[in-house]
Amino acid sequence: MNTPQTDRNRLLLHEQLLLLALHDEKGTVASRGGFLNLALGGAIVVELLISGHIQLVPRGKKSPLVELVHDEPTGDALLDAALEKLSKSKRRASITTWVSRLSGIRKIRDLAALHLCETGILASRERKILGIFPSTAYPELDHRPEEELIGEIRRVVTTDCDDYDESIALLITIADAANMLSVAIPRRELKQYKSRLKHIAENSPFPETGKATADAVAAAIVTVTSAATAAAMAG
Repeated sequence: MNTPQTDRNRLLLHEQLLLLALHDEKGTVASRGGFLNLALGGAIVVELLISGHIQLVPRGKKSPLVELVHDEPTGDALLDAALEKLSKSKRRASITTWVSRLSGIRKIRDLAALHLCETGILASRERKILGIFPSTAYPELDHRPEEELIGEIRRVVTTDCDDYDESIALLITIADAANMLSVAIPRRELKQYKSRLKHIAENSPFPETGKATADAVAAAIVTVTSAATAAAMAG
């Protein structure tokens, strides 16, 4: 599953997800962005698992626990913010809980965009929502990384190829759980690739990591949407 290093391979998982979610010209999260913050929370967990900063403790049929191994800085602003949050936790919690907690990191999208701005892939534009609330938009300057990313997602999902790397397999698995794949494949077409998506998730070099994280993202989405529905009905 090894492929040559490209612009896409040099980006972290959370950076790739952000590129998929942002509107290219406006720099704001497009409708295709799905549940971006929860996807970012999942990406953080995956990256820290692969780097050895955290590990999963199995609990049978229950969602595994996340255990901090060490909190040495990674050099990435978002991952280091996550490590700080993990190191301050007094108790272990499930991966589902941590995906939700990490999705709530202050300015999570700004931290995810930082390196993309530094490398000239995104621009940073200050703006005000409703002319009052300050916000930052991230229009795309260099379209090549995202175009390559979308092309690779389409190739891996819509064909029976097996020459793809672990990074794209994990990205596809998390993006699918967070309803973010429509940027590469129209929603009306995704259903026909359900078995292929399952195959990708189960046959990546880190199948347990990808599946546990995707399940956690999906569970967190159910919690969020259920709470929103209940609030709407109560109102």
